[in-house]
Amino acid sequence: MNQLVEVVQQKTGLSEEMSQKVVDVIVIHIKEKLPAPLASALESFIGGSTTEAAEGGAQAEGAEASGTGGSELMDEATKVVSGLFSKS
Repeated sequence: MNQLVEVVQQKTGLSEEMSQKVVDVIVIHIKEKLPAPLASALESFIGGSTTEAAEGGAQAEGAEASGTGGSELMDEATKVVSGLFSKS
């Protein structure tokens, strides 16, 4: 997954930490939408674990519920992902 983080970082100019968060959010979201066997295959394919990220995502959701900025991270992640896939 480090390679994917590096690509996000290079294409967006985000810090390594923020790029990691963006990748984690996206991978977790995709895995939640896939059947378990495919989610497991995705985990193997990208070469990393998002277990810690999922725990961090739960913290972000808690922050969002308490109004402390969890939605800001999701908004930023959405902007970054949109920029990655837009035609230049």
